[in-house]
Amino acid sequence: MWQVVLLLTPFRVGLLVVVLFLGCCALEWNSDNWRRAKLLFSRVIFYVCISLVLVATLSPTQPIGTGDTHIWWVPGEGTLFGSEYMSAGEREMLLRLRVANAIMFTPLAISGRYSFRGLPLKRIVAGGCGLSFGIEIIQWVMRAGRTADVDDLLFNAAGACLGVLLIVLAEKLVNLLGGRECTRSEAYPVSHRARHRRINR
Repeated sequence: MWQVVLLLTPFRVGLLVVVLFLGCCALEWNSDNWRRAKLLFSRVIFYVCISLVLVATLSPTQPIGTGDTHIWWVPGEGTLFGSEYMSAGEREMLLRLRVANAIMFTPLAISGRYSFRGLPLKRIVAGGCGLSFGIEIIQWVMRAGRTADVDDLLFNAAGACLGVLLIVLAEKLVNLLGGRECTRSEAYPVSHRARHRRINR
């Protein structure tokens, strides 16, 4: 996890967001030949993302049961305030860690949306928050060198919200370009469906 955090720069984070947005656009684009492949691709990415998140957040850094039981429950502690005793390098590393917490939940939210197409966007965000909350509880119970921190939960939720925002923007762009995948109700308006039933009778 720390090796990945050291690679984060504003340019790389921005580039990753652009790539994720383009991925959303590709998954939104309507193509009969691409439909099944999209579902398979999305589910593979979803399960890979879940696995990577769990490994990155739950891998012990010291023997289980020997860590601190303290819970950092005050939002912004160490990030917005309480960092006056930290060196500039420590503050930068903490900020990078917060950004990493957000970024790793963004592709998870996106792949979850396209893996389970019927799920509302609100449930995608709620699922991300639930997963993050569960991770923090497990970290607290394990006491294996990782601390439960409310800021981790907030930044994970922010990452899921960013994923949902990219999905919404991609839907609007693809719809504007005329490549949006139609739903059943859009393809068959109510009046047409009612007329079709009457004819079949």
